[in-house]
Order: sequence, then structure tokens, then C-alpha cells
Amino acid sequence: MSIQFRSRVKSVADFGPDLKAVGTCCFPDGSRESISFYECFVKSGTFFSGTDVECPDQGEQILCYACSYLTSSQKTQVIDDSTILNSNPTWGTKTVTRCECSRIGGSPSKLDSAGRDIRIPKACCFIDYNANGFPVGITCENVCSEKECSLKGITFENGELKNTPIFTSDKTCEEVSCEPSNITPATFTKMATGSDEFLNFDIGTCYTLSKGESAYSYSCDLKMLHECSGYWTSSDFGDNGTIFCNHPYAPQTPTIESGRIIEPEIMSESSFDALNLKIGDSYKGGIYIGKFQVNSVESKVYGSLNLKQPEERYYEDNSPRDQYNKWALIVDFDEYNLAFLTSDEMKYDPAETSLSDGFYNCYGNKNSFFGLSNITLNTIKGKIRNGFADYYIPSIIELYFLNNAIRNNSALNDILGIENNLTSSSFFFEDLTSQKTKQSRFNNLLLNYNTSINNSTEEFGKTYLIPSTTKGNVRFFRKVILT
Repeated sequence: MSIQFRSRVKSVADFGPDLKAVGTCCFPDGSRESISFYECFVKSGTFFSGTDVECPDQGEQILCYACSYLTSSQKTQVIDDSTILNSNPTWGTKTVTRCECSRIGGSPSKLDSAGRDIRIPKACCFIDYNANGFPVGITCENVCSEKECSLKGITFENGELKNTPIFTSDKTCEEVSCEPSNITPATFTKMATGSDEFLNFDIGTCYTLSKGESAYSYSCDLKMLHECSGYWTSSDFGDNGTIFCNHPYAPQTPTIESGRIIEPEIMSESSFDALNLKIGDSYKGGIYIGKFQVNSVESKVYGSLNLKQPEERYYEDNSPRDQYNKWALIVDFDEYNLAFLTSDEMKYDPAETSLSDGFYNCYGNKNSFFGLSNITLNTIKGKIRNGFADYYIPSIIELYFLNNAIRNNSALNDILGIENNLTSSSFFFEDLTSQKTKQSRFNNLLLNYNTSINNSTEEFGKTYLIPSTTKGNVRFFRKVILT
């Protein structure tokens, strides 16, 4: 459906003749000139219709000292060496009315109250934005007035300042360092929020993910945690309590390729290691629990696929999976209670799932398998939460990896707050009959692997099978492929 707007206006008024008409242009220095409205506007005069108009009384004329009266070249030279004003006393001066001198930020005296020449530019520190509108740092620029400094704040449509530049009335940029490491947390908070009311709040980067018709995109801004509905990064990761949208912990924009609704995030292992993450750190939509490698003695897990007592070991897994074999695992902050299948979905035999790769179970491999499709997974796959859209229900061996991470990091379960068993996306698909025929049903039921995560109980690490229609607790995982 399309909507078309029609107007009854048959023509557009032509103001050209009015703009070109000659009138009287009055200037701040009391002079006047007969020129057009546009020419008067360009020359910063006040236009009156008619050529015989007397300009209003301009008041007392004074010699005004002002930084704003310096030419661009003079301003550069003064910044380099302010003593040059001593040998060039007329620089930055103009005879104007007292009112105009005040408006421009000047003074009839060349020295301010601190004895500093009023014509010397002042430092203005403000948040700098890139072409995408992302805050990426703090810049210093020498300006002539506090008003000029305030205009460095990016504005909303309603005209309010988005951030508050910091004006220094007695120093140039060479004397004031605007590097983030030299900006106090309180000053940074004031710059980011435009207010003194939030000095005790932590300011971080907030990445908001959105999806268009065929692609995802991020926006980024500086916000307090409670204001951010996406992925928020604490300023603890920055220099002296400051952080911007171009930091190493920034998320990658998700990609979409043929055959899969979203691709997992990929980065080199050396780049990942350079982040110096520790198990239990908050990172990209959850809690980091370690680097998992399929079929590797370096990735020991804690559990038992044969439903016996759990043990620390690694598995040689020959079940299907995606092409990658090593990734960082991230566990969602929240827990959900849901059934993997409905009763109607239970009627159909599923494809064989992976024991080690939950992403494969949910999203497939882009070739022969395109991920399990059911009501539960379809509410998860590609849906944006915490600023990311590639969450999945983990495999049973990934849950075993979480078990072992908890065993070796006593504080991890306190951080995650897991008190219940967790259900995996791996179907039980084993030899269930005396004829050793692989099948996925037992008493006509499909079963999902489930394991106890709570390390404060004797059940910790034990494996259970639950009917796929039975509600169980689930934590979503993300993974970052390491190459």
C-alpha cells in the first residue's frame, strides 16, 4: 500500500525580487550602505527597506579588543606566540559600539581580570564524532569565547546540546591536555551528559543494533547503564574512566550470507587474546567463560554423555557441526524456562544434532543443513537482545564446558547465578535397542540432553534426558569464532 500526498497549492511564491531589492544596510560601527538584503546579510548588517532610512543611534563608539577580530592568520600566530600582540597592538581591535563589543565577547580593556590579554584564544575541549555519528574521542580547539565553545556540542533536533564542551578561560590547547587520560571521570560525565547531576554515575558506550530489510547496523553513543537497551561497555575499560565507540571491545556488525540468517562473529585469536579477558568478565552480551576447541585435550569438560557419574575429560565428537573448531563462549545474563518442542512438533523426526556445536543446531552450516526449525528456536534465531542477534541454545558439550569452567573458577557461578539444570539443543540420538540401531526416540519421545549446573549440590555435572516437550531452564550462548 502506498500513500500519496496532494497539495492544493498551485504555485510557489517567488521572493527573488524582494531579496534583490536595494535598501539600507546598517552596520555595527554606525556606517550604512545602500545594498540588497542578501548583500547586507552576507556583510552581517541589519537591513531596512528603502534607501532613505536613517540607521538607529548606535550609541558610544569605543576601541574594542576581541579575539574574534583577529584574522585567521593572526589567530594562528597568536596561538604560537602570544607576545606577538605586543609588537602588533592593532591586531584584534575594532572601533564599534560598547554594546557590539560586549556582544562579540570583547572589552575596552585588552587585559582580563587575571591580567591575560583578552585577544588570546582559549582552549575548548569537546567530544569528537566520526562520519557515522559515533563519539570517538576528545578534541581541543582554540576558540574566542565560551559561546563559541558551547556550539561544539552536537545538537538534537530540539536544539538542546547533546554534550557539554569544557571551556578554559585562561589557557590555550597547548597548555591544556584534552587527552582522555587527563580528563577526570567527573569532567567526562559532565561532557557526556551535559549535566552536573550524574557525576556519581558510570558513563560507557552504548551500542544499539537494528535490522533493516537486508542488513544489520549499529548506532553508538555515550550513556549511563540504565539508559542503554543494547550492549553497554563500562568506562572501566578506558583511560582514566573514559571510553569511546572505537575501542577494542566494540561489537562487529553482524553479516548475513546465503543459506543462514546470521553469521557468527569472527576474529583472530591473537586479537582476542590482546583483550586480556578473564573468565567471568562481562563481554559482548554476556559473561565470558573461556575458549572452547572441539576434540582438543585443551578443552576439557565436566559431564558424562553415557549418563554415568560426571568426570573431567574431553570428547572425540563425530556428530555434525559447522566448519570452525575453536571459539570463545559467552553466556547470557538471563535464564529462561521453556519447552524445546510443542506436542505437534514432537511428531516429526528431527535431523541429527551436534553434541558440541549449539550454533550449528540453531543456524545450520549454510549447505546441507539450515538449522532446526521450531517455534522456540524461531523466537531466538536472529532476534536482537542485549545488542546482539546471534544467540543460540548451547549443545550438551558446551554446557559441560560451562560446568568445568565453574569447577575451576569458584566465583563464576556466583556471577552467573545459575541454580538449576540447563537444557541443551542436542537431541539424544543413541543406540537404544539390543540391535544397536541408532534412533532418536524412546517410548515415542524425543529427548534433549540436560545437565545440573549448580556446583553447590551433589548433582553437579550429572546428565539427564528430558522429553523435548517438557519445560526446562535455558541460558542462551554466543560464540566468537577464533582463527
